[in-house]
Amino acid sequence: MTQDETNPDVAPVDDMDIPDFTTTVDWFGLPDVNLQGMAEYANDAGVEMGVTLYLPWGVASGILTSVKEFFERSAAELRRRGEVTGEAELIRTTDVIARAFFDVGAERSLREDPVDSIHQGHKITRMIHLKNARCFIGSSQPILHPLLRLQLSHISAWAPGTIGD
Repeated sequence: MTQDETNPDVAPVDDMDIPDFTTTVDWFGLPDVNLQGMAEYANDAGVEMGVTLYLPWGVASGILTSVKEFFERSAAELRRRGEVTGEAELIRTTDVIARAFFDVGAERSLREDPVDSIHQGHKITRMIHLKNARCFIGSSQPILHPLLRLQLSHISAWAPGTIGD
């Protein structure tokens, strides 16, 4: 028996009421509201534009695109890679993966009500999507990505247009 178990002034841990968590907002850690709005507009209206994003690891530059296009094109590319092998098992596997991870994302983006993307007056769009992206890390050659998904809260600065425009 510990000292706390014998002390009548200390309640056993199981009998304690634990308060609900309170919402904490790190205003300086939130995404730039203008960039967040651009991502939301790309998702809702399908508007595309060149953008350069500065992140802790380097720079990503490409064409802002919708979440729907990101997931649809990702699914199509995965299926294409399976089909070019001609191997039935690989074709089936890539199709299962595409349905589980990419088709679901595209379908969800079509069902989402724009009102559901606002919580307590704040937009909750968390990701931004680029196509034809070039990533620059240090002084190395750019890494090319047909599609790229980035977390908005990790972006520290941005500029309209792509590098090289």
